[in-house]
Amino acid sequence: MTGSTPAPGRSTQQAEFYTRRGIIYAEKGDRDHSLADFNMALELDPEYASAYDHRGAWYMGQREPGKALADMNRALELAPDNAEYYYHRGMLHHLREDLAKALADYAKALELDPTNAEIYESRAKMHTLRNDLEAALADFNRALELDPTRVYCYHQRGTMYQHKNDLAKTIADFTKALELDPGNDLLRSDRGQVYVQLNDLENALADMNKVVERNPKNARAYNNRGYLFLRQNDLERALVDYNKALELDPKLGPACTYRGQTYLKMSRFVQAAEDFNRSLMLQPGDMYIHLWLGRAYQGMGEGKKAIAQFQEVMKSSDRPELRQQARGHLAELGVEQAP
Repeated sequence: MTGSTPAPGRSTQQAEFYTRRGIIYAEKGDRDHSLADFNMALELDPEYASAYDHRGAWYMGQREPGKALADMNRALELAPDNAEYYYHRGMLHHLREDLAKALADYAKALELDPTNAEIYESRAKMHTLRNDLEAALADFNRALELDPTRVYCYHQRGTMYQHKNDLAKTIADFTKALELDPGNDLLRSDRGQVYVQLNDLENALADMNKVVERNPKNARAYNNRGYLFLRQNDLERALVDYNKALELDPKLGPACTYRGQTYLKMSRFVQAAEDFNRSLMLQPGDMYIHLWLGRAYQGMGEGKKAIAQFQEVMKSSDRPELRQQARGHLAELGVEQAP
């Protein structure tokens, strides 16, 4: 419902009406009528700050950052103590990848409205982009203190704990998020992979089965479950899942690589080599794949090709464990390699 149009006249009350109706149009996806109402509001009252702010948001949605910034600046000139306007301009600076200005606007918004969980969450995203993980963690914590229903915050905080190798806290946060949003398959998939890290393969499989059941066309869901089967040395089931993943997404590099590993474990060296060569086209420069391709060639009896792959690892990898493995395989082939 858009309401009836008020009698013409230059008044703040009428500007407010058009601004509110413009917001309703925007929420319905009717961008043309939305912009027309914001423009009408500003014709009626050229100093109505809310209309500038919302028109700025409209321009931001249309990827017109110059016009958006001009309107948002004007809104703050007219209402310099409005936290929401600083927050919206901070979002615009984020879109423009000016993270320093985004953080400054978020800080001002929180100074004016210190209990706004949404702004803490947005500032945490900025800190993450700047790789200031401790500051991000502090903001996620504060957002959840203020609003313990924010699924995104639990997910991101859990991911940060995962990077710190505090997997118990990761599971706790992912589980809380799933209690709030049980249909979030990305979260469930992420939790399943953490269970794999914890070697809790029963819970990992339960999560991954659920994701596959809900998303039978999701190639990554099959890839993730295939990796679990590979970890369990259940090679036939791993192969079924990798085949399905690659049927759905032939360019899914990890599925191709892990299927190659599955073939390697099954001593199906020709198929392993085919997959590793394909993987290198999708993920060029991955020295692990060069190592595994060398092993596949070695299994095929293709010594020269195997040596070339192991020497590539020795030449290009800076990982000591990879170089050590390559050196060992070269020795098996009668090639001495300097450390």
